[in-house]
Amino acid sequence: NKNMFVQWEAFNYCHETMENLRFIEEHPWLKARYMRVSYQEMSIYPVQTANKVYDFLNMTLTEDIKNFLLETTTGKAVGGMEYLLSTSHNSSEVVDKWKHLMHLSTNQVSAIESQCRQVLKATDVTSLLDSLDYVQNRQIFNA
Repeated sequence: NKNMFVQWEAFNYCHETMENLRFIEEHPWLKARYMRVSYQEMSIYPVQTANKVYDFLNMTLTEDIKNFLLETTTGKAVGGMEYLLSTSHNSSEVVDKWKHLMHLSTNQVSAIESQCRQVLKATDVTSLLDSLDYVQNRQIFNA
């Protein structure tokens, strides 16, 4: 059953993520050596996020690296095999593509939210449905 599979995978992923977040909280010496960066943040704001990471590491983000980030996150490949095999994609457009490709229903997204409530709260994500405009901007297959 796909619903059970989605819930189980969400539970496993979110449980492991919470364990990692707790580990960091329980080891204060690690906080100064750790910077959390979300996939969404890196996908939507790659250069700005890389700048923050490099600042955290007391390093300089070079123009070559900025150019590389821009080239690989603003993909020019249009479709077909060229797109699938390309290392260059428009990352801000594919950040939530997983939901579209998996054809998740509103109920399944809600089940994921339910299983991942603690992680969503700890990472300042209010709702998968709201924050990613899932209901209004994507085709939904109701369960």
